[in-house]
Amino acid sequence: RALEAISYLALRESAVDREDLEISLFPDGANSAKTVYNTVSSARTLLGDDLFPPPEGGRYELSPAVVTDYGIFCELASDADETEDAGAAADLLHQALTLVRGEPFTGVGRGYSWVGPHRGMIVAQVVDAAEELAEVRLATGDWRAAEWAARQGLRAFPSDERMYRLLMRTARAAGNIPGVQRVFRELCDVLADPDVGVEPEDTVHPETVELLEELTGSVAR
Repeated sequence: RALEAISYLALRESAVDREDLEISLFPDGANSAKTVYNTVSSARTLLGDDLFPPPEGGRYELSPAVVTDYGIFCELASDADETEDAGAAADLLHQALTLVRGEPFTGVGRGYSWVGPHRGMIVAQVVDAAEELAEVRLATGDWRAAEWAARQGLRAFPSDERMYRLLMRTARAAGNIPGVQRVFRELCDVLADPDVGVEPEDTVHPETVELLEELTGSVAR
């Protein structure tokens, strides 16, 4: 619970009061006021007073020295957006995407009740960055770097069709038509859900099917 408190505060852009912290960490209610106090005390023990100073005016906030991979990702992506040189911007996006190791918050199961909005926001930003970098790399003929970018996007969102369409295009740029078809089959496997009777053809976006036909000259089956 102390680690959850640290994670929650590290993702805040401003200080939070005790009530907000309690509601987020204990959505079903804390056993007592002492429970919240003990959680905060344990978190401060983990970080130390310099990184987790005592509250001011009843509001909790971590030191700016406490950073997250997501925070660094956002800074790099923002710098890329403000950089006029396309090559330098692409290098910044590459640095940002190296921080992506998987879907956000998968290790906490259902324990962190407050992560829903954060998970969606993080995934969207990662996929956007991956798409932008892949497009730049494709435009310069570096299909391997474009493929890497798309795969990083899929690490955060394994079923995003934009990333699969990019992978299909990178395979075609490499002159690998069977590779285009393999990527399409990979997407179908991801989308299929035999337990509930969902077939790939019911869920694949028409744009993806059209791209397959355009790149291979064949109709998807």
